[in-house]
Amino acid sequence: MERIKKLYGIWRCMKYRCHSQSPNNPYATYYRDKGIKVCDEWCEDFWEFQRWSLAHGYQEGLTIDRIDGDGDYSPGNCRWVTAAENSKNQPKQKKRRKPRIATTPITDTQDFKSTMERLDERQKEAVKWFALGLMAVSEGRKEAAA
Repeated sequence: MERIKKLYGIWRCMKYRCHSQSPNNPYATYYRDKGIKVCDEWCEDFWEFQRWSLAHGYQEGLTIDRIDGDGDYSPGNCRWVTAAENSKNQPKQKKRRKPRIATTPITDTQDFKSTMERLDERQKEAVKWFALGLMAVSEGRKEAAA
């Protein structure tokens, strides 16, 4: 019975990833928006999905994998694999580069102004708050030394 409950959860999640119209669906970009669907045979009938799963090697701890990552969830395009095997079949994602912020010390007002001109608005705001923090620390040190 426990195995059936787990399969039912997998089936529901699979349908949600591909078919949910909820604006809160975090998987929409990777599934629904790419046109990936659950085949009608499985989408409409959990028992059909269960029959296929048990006949094709489902065991606890395995995950469903689409052989063709751009294809639908269907009997001819799915298999049961370990999580490690499944991760090998996923497309490589580009690493996002963090915006570069000036790393050299700003020694005078002119340096600060020229640096600020090269930054976008979000970076400018971060630099201002950072500079204010440095000034507060600097003022605190002056007061402590006096």
